[in-house]
Amino acid sequence: MLLHFGSVPVLVVSSDKTAGQIMKTHDITFANTPKNTFFKKFCYNFKDVASAPYGEYWRQMKSICVLNLLSNTRVRSFRGVREEETKSMIDNITKHCSSSPYSISSAVNLSEMLETLTNDVRVALGRKYSDGPERGRTFKKLAGELTLVMSRIARLNGLDAKFDDLAKRFDEFLEIVVQEHMDEFRGLTKNEDQKYLADVLLCLQADSPIDRVSIKAIILDVFVGGTDTSLHSKSGQCPSF
Repeated sequence: MLLHFGSVPVLVVSSDKTAGQIMKTHDITFANTPKNTFFKKFCYNFKDVASAPYGEYWRQMKSICVLNLLSNTRVRSFRGVREEETKSMIDNITKHCSSSPYSISSAVNLSEMLETLTNDVRVALGRKYSDGPERGRTFKKLAGELTLVMSRIARLNGLDAKFDDLAKRFDEFLEIVVQEHMDEFRGLTKNEDQKYLADVLLCLQADSPIDRVSIKAIILDVFVGGTDTSLHSKSGQCPSF
């Protein structure tokens, strides 16, 4: 069934046979992500994995992510970080509730704490940016604005005009992050233990087509994919508790 969302054609597949044709037989035809202003502005003109057009660059970036960033070994290596941040959130909830057990102020905003948790699982950047001094406030503000402009309502509210400014500020923030990792881990090689995803990407520069812009684009993919989806899934599970 073919629908049109405004000027955008949308194909709805409702049978296994047709899905097989799209996902296998004609996979290349349907492989490209529709180009839009968000991906062009924030993903450095489609230099990330999520929005890059199908081709040699996309295959190389996908291979780097699958083999070096998202392998079972790499994911398991971050277990300690995930457990540490989860424990920190639980400790904060306990502390908040025990401070005034009979007061209305003891109510806990789980949505806010879950948002902090997903931002603080620091496997991509190597440190917390959601709290602390000026850098923390900058990160939290950027993350909130990014979530806003990603929503469909953003277009209805006329927020597209903010894309350029927010993309520029996010790039400045990511540039600082990448430079910090370059300064701290300049001597690392592929055979050494890179602690975080940003370090892995920097160490791969010598033997792959990845450059500084690609690194920032992939970090943005990891941040958006690893926080937005996780936050919504956890928030959706809360009523079941």
